[in-house]
Amino acid sequence: RVKKLRPEARLVYDSHELFSHWPLNMSPEAGLALRLKSRAVRAFCVWRERRNASAVDRVVTVNDSLARELQQGFALRTPPVVVRNIPPGDTGIEPDYCIRGAFGIPPERRILACIGTRLHRHTLNIEQVMEELKDRLDVALVVIAADNNELEEYYAARRHANVYFYRLVLAARVRVEQVALE
Repeated sequence: RVKKLRPEARLVYDSHELFSHWPLNMSPEAGLALRLKSRAVRAFCVWRERRNASAVDRVVTVNDSLARELQQGFALRTPPVVVRNIPPGDTGIEPDYCIRGAFGIPPERRILACIGTRLHRHTLNIEQVMEELKDRLDVALVVIAADNNELEEYYAARRHANVYFYRLVLAARVRVEQVALE
């Protein structure tokens, strides 16, 4: 719409996620109507994003792996610009790998961290993320929260080899050496 009204305008799309990879609400408790709605909403968002991407002049994103997906998915002529909005690493401190050590996660397995003060079932689609990653042995999902009891109880019977629960340490410095899927 912007480009139709003002063709000379420079349009930049700032993308932080892939709508095509949004978790679907497929939990048995969701019911058929909600599961169908979840699929329909994701399909609409994917369609709208791809259609709109053809009008942008540049794409900005947060990491190299997302940039590759966006360039391929949108058939962009110019690679997206990657802006890492994080402070530079402190080269004077050795990483402590506390999470890898706590769970015995091998160095070649990437870590995806979901961090929050309280994470409950049916919020942030965390159950769907766990289900989608259960067979991905190249990725470890570490759920870091002050209160994981509800999620831990739900998954106690279905504990996956690559899903871990870690207690959030409040008012303390905790470093995770790698949390992005790259």
